[in-house]
Amino acid sequence: MSATRPWFQEPMVYLVWGVPLATVIAGLSTLAIAIQAGGSDQVIDQVSRMAQVQQTDVSADHEARRLGLSASLVVSERDVVVELGGRWPTDQPLSLRLSHPTDAAQDHQLSLQPLDGRWTTAAVIDPHIAWQIQLADQAGRWRLDGELNKSRGFATLTPRFSDG
Repeated sequence: MSATRPWFQEPMVYLVWGVPLATVIAGLSTLAIAIQAGGSDQVIDQVSRMAQVQQTDVSADHEARRLGLSASLVVSERDVVVELGGRWPTDQPLSLRLSHPTDAAQDHQLSLQPLDGRWTTAAVIDPHIAWQIQLADQAGRWRLDGELNKSRGFATLTPRFSDG
């Protein structure tokens, strides 16, 4: 006569109950990670969501294109320097936003002051991060965008849209 094994020694029990249990645990873990990440949209503009359409104001981008604006930005570990191309008012401070690619808590909002044909500010910024950059005048009439080349600490800022 063969002795029956207790239920917990049957390998099939672990397949029948173990796989679904592992799936539920993995799903709850994924949900917890997603909730902790918060709103991690890469878009830094104000966006209104209506039905399935996202809308944002792009007039500042068109104004930058119309004025022929461009800029180069250099980030070191102690300051940020912007050199401009196009028709710029040279006595106005500029607004610079550096958005961290994964952690919004590390974002920076800086005010750049004109100095000898360039705009600069003292700031402790890690130049080895691929920051998303947005440069604008204080009134928000125009803006330029770019991404920091983390191997060189340099970025070219241009309007979002081409002439087409």
